Amino acid sequence: MHVLYKIDLESGLRNLFYTIQDSYSISHQIKISPHFKYVGLIAGKKFEKDSKGIDFSPTLFVVLDNKGKELYKLENVQAFDFSPSDSEIVIIDGLDYEGFGFKAKNMKIINIESGVAEKIADVAEENEQDVRWNAYDSLIYATNNIDVN
Repeated sequence: MHVLYKIDLESGLRNLFYTIQDSYSISHQIKISPHFKYVGLIAGKKFEKDSKGIDFSPTLFVVLDNKGKELYKLENVQAFDFSPSDSEIVIIDGLDYEGFGFKAKNMKIINIESGVAEKIADVAEENEQDVRWNAYDSLIYATNNIDVN
């Protein structure tokens, strides 16, 4: 079992915010939406083997409300960010391979209230690393590792 705490900087007290079960550990990203309506995190597991025998690390993306109540979970999300309005999340899903980084599959926008996902980009031939939803121009920025030799 792994936990997420909120820490009061004045008193130094830690308050339990969320507990995750199922052999996942909160070892990836933790982000808070711009207006503190939601908290998102990515938890990882120990390596498993895919159908070709290659090691990969399953991940679990969890969205919580600002009280720590779990709203939903998605498997194999590797990067995410909240929209400036707190109403949507952009995600990149795919598998995280040992020694190779993760292989991106899709970039999607998810409506937080309804849970409905809309695919906005097929990134299967790319190796997306991170994504940010900018508050100033409402554009989504994503990094990509490309071999330019």
